[in-house]
Amino acid sequence: MVDGSETNSELGVKLLQAKSALSRSSGAVQIVAVGADYDFDPNEAVPSLNSFMESATSAVTGDVAPR
Repeated sequence: MVDGSETNSELGVKLLQAKSALSRSSGAVQIVAVGADYDFDPNEAVPSLNSFMESATSAVTGDVAPR
């Protein structure tokens, strides 16, 4: 995330940082890295990572719904 905008690529981060610099905003960057175990093929971890990210996104972005 750069200034509250999400991206999942290095190029996206650089573009958002440039936008922040041009608009004179803070350009604050947040990075979240996750990993998962797999036995043979790294693609085995994709469903687990997707499931985790779907459930954790609100907590990561601070957008937690009241219980």
